[in-house]
Amino acid sequence: MDDRLHELRQLLQAYEQPGHAFDDTLEATGTALSAYLRVAACAPDRAAQAAPEIKDLLALGLVNEVIADDVDLLPHIAPPPDVGVEDCLRVVLHHLERFLASPAASRPSVRPTIDWE
Repeated sequence: MDDRLHELRQLLQAYEQPGHAFDDTLEATGTALSAYLRVAACAPDRAAQAAPEIKDLLALGLVNEVIADDVDLLPHIAPPPDVGVEDCLRVVLHHLERFLASPAASRPSVRPTIDWE
């Protein structure tokens, strides 16, 4: 089986912990994405893999039959009220692209804050 969304699944697992949800904004990363970026600071190839996976998913759409099996394997993270999952993924992508454009400047502290790390 082709695992075309492997790194996105890893990223979304950070959001699965109790009390964590999509809490990112365009201005700032939330708890889970901050944790993911701390990990990516040590392994930038993870973010470099997650970004195109998100782009691919957004281009095809969450309900596309071509990737339905892959989407079913993703953790289901509830978006905030009145916000769609796609919008949340666009915000995550925005932060990943900022990180990838300047990984040295984006290097957060290496101190873990959630168990996922």
